[in-house]
Amino acid sequence: MRKKALTEEKELMPCPFCGGSPVLSDCMDIECGNFRECAGDSRYYAVCCRRDLGGCGASGGYCSSEDGAVWLWNRRVR
Repeated sequence: MRKKALTEEKELMPCPFCGGSPVLSDCMDIECGNFRECAGDSRYYAVCCRRDLGGCGASGGYCSSEDGAVWLWNRRVR
């Protein structure tokens, strides 16, 4: 499993539903096998409060960039 290291520029707000610590992942980590349209280096990113890590399963939605996925997640919390 590849987990992205979070830097200050990609600070994530806590989960608005359970207060858990979210993780920035790509589609291959989250839905491996369900994204046949991902070709080569093409990836989708999402910030998730992952159940397999003790979270509630909330997601900010998929985006074509890491920065976009972080923005989608953090706007939910505000």
